[in-house]
Amino acid sequence: MKQYVMGLSALLFLLVCVSCSEDTASLSPDLNRPGIKVRTVSFGAQGTTTELPAEKKIAHLAAYLFSGNALVRSFPDLVIGSDSICRIDAEDETGKLYFLANTTSDVREQIYEQMPEEEFLRLTMQNQVTGNAPQIMSATMDLAPSAMGTTVHLQRGIARIDLEVASKSVAVNEVTIAHVYQAGYLLPQDDIQAVPDAQQENLVRTFDAAQTSNVPGLFYLYEQQNSQLAVKAKVTINGVTQILQTSLPQRIVRNFVYTLRIKGTGAKLEAEILTNQWEAGDQEEGAVNDRVSVDLQSLPANVTCEGNRIYISHVGNNFSFRLHKQEAVNVQISSSDSHFQVTPMADPTSFQVVAHHLSPGVSEKWVHLDVYPVNEPDVRIGRISLIQQANPTELTGALSFDENWRCDFDRYIDGELGVFRPQPGKEIRVETDDMPWLKVYPEEGNRYRVVAGWKPNDPDADGRTQEGKIIICNADGSEPEEFFVTRQYWGLPVVNVNGTWWCKYNLRGNVKRFEDQILVANDPAAGRDLGEYLTNCTDDEFLHILGDQYQGGNPDGLPLRHDGSSFYYEGMKASAGNFGTIDPTVMAPDGFEIPDYDDYRFFTANNNFNLGYGSNAFNNNLGQRLTFDIVERDATFLGASYGPVNFYDFNYNDTHFVLCGLGHQYSVDIGNIAKMFIIFGTYGNSGSTWLIEGSARATGTGNWYKFAGQNSTKTRTLRCVKTPVEYIIE
Repeated sequence: MKQYVMGLSALLFLLVCVSCSEDTASLSPDLNRPGIKVRTVSFGAQGTTTELPAEKKIAHLAAYLFSGNALVRSFPDLVIGSDSICRIDAEDETGKLYFLANTTSDVREQIYEQMPEEEFLRLTMQNQVTGNAPQIMSATMDLAPSAMGTTVHLQRGIARIDLEVASKSVAVNEVTIAHVYQAGYLLPQDDIQAVPDAQQENLVRTFDAAQTSNVPGLFYLYEQQNSQLAVKAKVTINGVTQILQTSLPQRIVRNFVYTLRIKGTGAKLEAEILTNQWEAGDQEEGAVNDRVSVDLQSLPANVTCEGNRIYISHVGNNFSFRLHKQEAVNVQISSSDSHFQVTPMADPTSFQVVAHHLSPGVSEKWVHLDVYPVNEPDVRIGRISLIQQANPTELTGALSFDENWRCDFDRYIDGELGVFRPQPGKEIRVETDDMPWLKVYPEEGNRYRVVAGWKPNDPDADGRTQEGKIIICNADGSEPEEFFVTRQYWGLPVVNVNGTWWCKYNLRGNVKRFEDQILVANDPAAGRDLGEYLTNCTDDEFLHILGDQYQGGNPDGLPLRHDGSSFYYEGMKASAGNFGTIDPTVMAPDGFEIPDYDDYRFFTANNNFNLGYGSNAFNNNLGQRLTFDIVERDATFLGASYGPVNFYDFNYNDTHFVLCGLGHQYSVDIGNIAKMFIIFGTYGNSGSTWLIEGSARATGTGNWYKFAGQNSTKTRTLRCVKTPVEYIIE
């Protein structure tokens, strides 16, 4: 039967825990001798303190002394003082001393007198229910009289997963990590591995309210080798919910932070995993000691050194340096990002540093060089920290530059791209390759808004790439930092009616693909009156102008089809999203949006107005005078008679604007099309929408322009308006 190690009073090894409380003064002098200090330190990603309250808690701390590869002493209930220190005084004891924090009683009961060290090192902790790994910690030291007065720092035995929401337009609803092992080794292994027969479970974090800010400590994972760690994030961008998928590294290393960074620009989402050392901010970091230091003579003039911390400017650098050392050493290198690299040279104490230019909005980067004596491979005698400082220019908005200082939106975009706040004495300028599509607006508080413009009815807006340059420099133009911005330059034919830029044609194909639409360059009625063109064009040309039908949330158009007996819209579903509540930019090309109540209201006298037939005039709700012509065509589409189709040509101050459509389909059954009943996609009201309830002249019913209730399943005709833009390019 295993005998557990107990009874501290009988031990030659004297253990005393000292706090900074009032009790400290009552201890006998013998108990105040220098001992081993076990410090629980503040943990955080490099450069920022991200420690959470639950990560600080030490629910249980124990120490185990091994000599001759067997357990000879056990200290099962150590107390951490208010100064975060537990002191252990020892006399005439040698061996390997292990510390374990926050283990369960089940684990501690497995530890027995004369337990082989090899078996102890293979101890594992198992989650009883699916969830995060507990906040286990460990530390190891060689115990000898010379160790008195030294400090041992507990290292995290788990990895942390953080969530970073890197765009204002993104909200995270749920994050899942699949196939997470629910057991892990308490102490580091020679090779990172999974515990044999450990159960795999999915970890899920669902937010009651969509998360728009960073979440440190999203999950905690045991160290493990696992090729199945799939990450899935349910994310909303501009009102549309999407699923992002990525993978964690196969090796999840203890004491590391893995950051799930989610970025979104427009309708584009990206997810990436960043890896940082989950480092202890202990007093040793950056401190100079006699055994290892930086050879200051080896540093270039533009690099500063404070203690054992080397600071590099955000503009980057390429240099080498050497270490001063008193003995043969090994150096282990850990880094926050491959963007910043330190590599050994032929002389193992000389290093080459390559640090690239950091863009605004990018946090500082770091590399640690941990130094160990060759004859004491487990004793770190120093740390050299190289820190590349963050770009001092603050940046918010959609702009995000890569390592080549480029931001490629890979789509059309206009409006405010970003707001810069440079250091005093610096300013922001822009340059463009052709037309002035970028502008910068200085504001109070040393803020500079960079804005992209729009040029209506530009025949060159055919999808070509436009490039601009953002320059951060001194007032005289010196010391420039240049960053490059590109966008796809697209445009649709538009008509300006009373200050609103209306698209000239209905949408077709995928609402986000400009290539599917009628562009300025291929406008069939360019330079002509559209009403005249529609009166005289062929039926095939007429059908092309009428566009497709749409259901809310589905960006793909439902084209008109004929099965030999009936017309229908291909792809219609039995249910759909509500145009009234979906973000108006979601179901429209970039830079455009679904019209709202006021936009359509301009073309009617009231919410239930009979336009009649032929030509007439009226005053709209705002008192403006409009004339109109209703033209009826008997159409043949796809080789079959479709019947009469109307289009409505409105004239305001000699500006013509034509509304038209293919009617709508009211159920998924083939043939259920109201051919002259046009329902428009309208934003802002969940129950009602604008429509034209048309009829042939022969019926005498008239053509009713209405704002009325319609269910969301019925298909819609989509005519867009330009999202208001800050400046129009001349």
